[in-house]
Amino acid sequence: MLLQRYHGWLLQVFLLIILLVTAGADAILQFHGFSFPPHVLRLTSILLLFFLLLAVGWGRKRILSVILLGMGSGIWVGLPLLYSTNASYEWREGVGLFPVSHIDWLPASTFRSGSMVAIWMALAVVGVVGTVVHLSARYRTYLLIAINGLAFGIALWVLNQRLEPRAFPVYPWTGWFVNPNHYAAFACLMFPVAVAMGLQVHRNAKSRGRLSSPAPLFYILAGILCWSVWVVQSRAGIGILFLQWIGILVGFAYEQMRLTEGRSIWCVFRLRSPFDRLPFHVPVVGAILSLVVACAFVVKQAVERNVVGDLAFRWLVVRDVLRMLRTRLWWGMGPGSFAAVFPYYQSDEIGQHYFHHAHNDPVQFLAEWGLLGALALGAGLCLLLLSGAVRKRLTTTDIGCVASSGWLRWGVILALAGVFFHSLVDFPFQHPFILLLSFLLFAMLRKPVDTEDETLLRDAF
Repeated sequence: MLLQRYHGWLLQVFLLIILLVTAGADAILQFHGFSFPPHVLRLTSILLLFFLLLAVGWGRKRILSVILLGMGSGIWVGLPLLYSTNASYEWREGVGLFPVSHIDWLPASTFRSGSMVAIWMALAVVGVVGTVVHLSARYRTYLLIAINGLAFGIALWVLNQRLEPRAFPVYPWTGWFVNPNHYAAFACLMFPVAVAMGLQVHRNAKSRGRLSSPAPLFYILAGILCWSVWVVQSRAGIGILFLQWIGILVGFAYEQMRLTEGRSIWCVFRLRSPFDRLPFHVPVVGAILSLVVACAFVVKQAVERNVVGDLAFRWLVVRDVLRMLRTRLWWGMGPGSFAAVFPYYQSDEIGQHYFHHAHNDPVQFLAEWGLLGALALGAGLCLLLLSGAVRKRLTTTDIGCVASSGWLRWGVILALAGVFFHSLVDFPFQHPFILLLSFLLFAMLRKPVDTEDETLLRDAF
């Protein structure tokens, strides 16, 4: 009880922020000569899991939660460890992959070093998911506010890089992302969450009879994210943002139909107060503007670049990856083995290129982990999510909290759907920051548990 009473979970939120920032800034810091980011990432992951087990296991009443958390963590960390210890090939300079003796019916990695990296990433995922499902609505909201602030800073950073006058339009970095499409995937993750939080905050203020709220701050963040994606000229990002705007409009229409008992959504036009009409104007105007921008961008890309040819080229890569998957259908090639193994499966059409990623994350994931490995990770994720369900049930004091609202869950669903569609033509989940942020938002779909009075948070928002 000591950890909860004296804001021990606030330490967990702080460690989560440190973990996300370290995962995001890893590449740019190492580029500038700093070698500490990987060590900080590993240390933070260990501390996060340690304090999580300490907080959850404090008292005998939570023994079931500890068991579920331990089983889920064991699957996620133990599986890549088993891959790496049962290596089926060794990498030898001048030779390449050389077969070695191993246990055939167990998971085996074709590239031991890549699988060892996956162990640390799995440890970070366990810490993120396990912590979020055990956070109350109050601390989840603190975490979301901090992440939105981080997104605001990164978006301004990207705009400053792109809008700064320079003789040659060469941009080695997009914020702290090397690939502009990775930043677009990050923006697609945060955009619907920001809009959803703004709509929920506005609704909370209206229900309490207030004439103002912090909702415009979230709408400004959403607008800056959309603008920055247009500036970096990400084709997938612009298309996904348009679909997310439509999703937000559909969610708002559903809510209005529910509040008016199925009569009509046009009653919002009869509202006299601009404050009352604001939640309607945001998704409608955003959807219209995104449609115009998306159409203009499609025409521009059709004239300047061969979009169909790019998709056909990606299909050639996916076809060869599927052929690699059929070689080891059940357990795959091992996590982190794609770059070392794929050259042995490349067809002549793309033989002159080197691929570090498959430009299709779901297919690459199956090729590395196999069907049984994917099922095992899915089972471990379910255990991590269930570990937060055995605690005290959500109380009515959480109803007005942003982190427990239906709007936030809808925004998270749109965010995860957007980054998933992006992963079908690119590799956003190969970036540690996007991967951890995606798992963090996915854990937000689990209803928060209540361990303390949320009145302070509800009064603030």
